[in-house]
Amino acid sequence: MVPFRGGSHVWTQKPNTKEEVEHEIVWELMSGTTNIWRGLWTGLGALYHILPEDKSFVGFGMPKWSDPLNHLAYVDDTIIFASSHPPSLSKIMAVLGNYEKISSQMINKDKSSCYMHSKVANGLFQEDGSIKGFARGKFPFTYLGRPMFYTRRRKDYYKDLIKKVKAKLHSWKGKLVSFGGKATSFLEEGRSRHWASWQNLCLPKEEGGLGFRSLHDVSSALFAKLWWRFRTRKSFWSNFMWNKYCKKELPIMVHFRGGSHVWRQMLNAREEVEHEIVWELKSGTTNIWHELWTGFGALYHVLPEDFQINEDLQEMAELWKGEALDDQLLDQTFNEEIAEHIRLNVNYERNEGYWDRPY
Repeated sequence: MVPFRGGSHVWTQKPNTKEEVEHEIVWELMSGTTNIWRGLWTGLGALYHILPEDKSFVGFGMPKWSDPLNHLAYVDDTIIFASSHPPSLSKIMAVLGNYEKISSQMINKDKSSCYMHSKVANGLFQEDGSIKGFARGKFPFTYLGRPMFYTRRRKDYYKDLIKKVKAKLHSWKGKLVSFGGKATSFLEEGRSRHWASWQNLCLPKEEGGLGFRSLHDVSSALFAKLWWRFRTRKSFWSNFMWNKYCKKELPIMVHFRGGSHVWRQMLNAREEVEHEIVWELKSGTTNIWHELWTGFGALYHVLPEDFQINEDLQEMAELWKGEALDDQLLDQTFNEEIAEHIRLNVNYERNEGYWDRPY
């Protein structure tokens, strides 16, 4: 079991059997040269394009329907994700070997490591000749300043990161002294202190506060932004999150509130963000009842409670018959006001080559 990264957070897969424990391997590779970046994507391109097409190749395990995850690379720091399937490992090592020959850039095995689940026996690691020359590393390790691990979060995993943040704050101290001094002068008079709630201190100065930024509000805004990106952008991360937590359900209908801290906080921001996402109809995949496409809001909540909803209809494209609206179906599905509004105001391009998109 190894971690894999989506956005800026780590999700893990929990092994149930010995075979699953042995299944996942991750390398952290360091180049012995300083210009590996010039040819990196060419050299590792086979991991994306050639190997996944090989039916005998067993890659790193991902949720069903998710895109394959093979490697992450930034400048000269690369992570390769793999299974412990010996023939597949041999193919990956062949790709790396060919890259070294073609580019004349050598992987520095002294600075590279191979990571496996802690329950994998050292014997298995040593017996696998495909990864000969790589030392076995221990979790957590750091990638781009972030600790990578597969167990529950522990405070000591973040010691180095916290130390760096504190050092950065210390460097800003001089810039903040004047403002902090004013705040201290405001709160203290002689030996007595006049306590005020943090909530009041975060109010604008014209409302009696000091204008401090509320960390809670900043956090809420960041998770709202994540939900917006999850819903409106097609990316490796959004695809992974969809298949891990939503599967075949609409994100706005998912009730599962387990999973990672990031997912739970995104769900908390969902209600604030969803009503701002209005869909421009291209291929017509927008959900008729739960997504915004008419200008009225989600129709499921707009229609009267006693209105009979046709749950057999789901995608907006189903309301069209050929190039025109199916007037009979429209009148049967909605009340007169909404049906007429759709006829006059909804533009559907019927372009299957493009996703419906927000505007």
